[in-house]
Amino acid sequence: MAPYTLYGMGPRALKVQLVAAFANVEIQKAPFTMGITNKTPWYLKMNPNGKFPLLVTPGGPIFESNAICRFIATHSPQPTGIYPEPSSAEVREQVRHVLKLELYREK
Repeated sequence: MAPYTLYGMGPRALKVQLVAAFANVEIQKAPFTMGITNKTPWYLKMNPNGKFPLLVTPGGPIFESNAICRFIATHSPQPTGIYPEPSSAEVREQVRHVLKLELYREK
């Protein structure tokens, strides 16, 4: 069983799945029904804004697709090139900028 469980659907959840595949990080996709799953008390406890995707990890929940992608990229079992080694603050900021631009293209 994967240590990470993803809740959500749509382009932002797909972005998370693509980064996970590229980074060789196994994630389990949980059953999810928009407007139902994300309104349950359990889900709202994990993500108070009720949005998705949501990644549940052993260390706690992570929401917002870009934050999830950064988490996955830094928890890969091997170097992926998403964050070149060694990662400098400048490189990380560049990756954040690219992810932010992609977020706005989804709208």
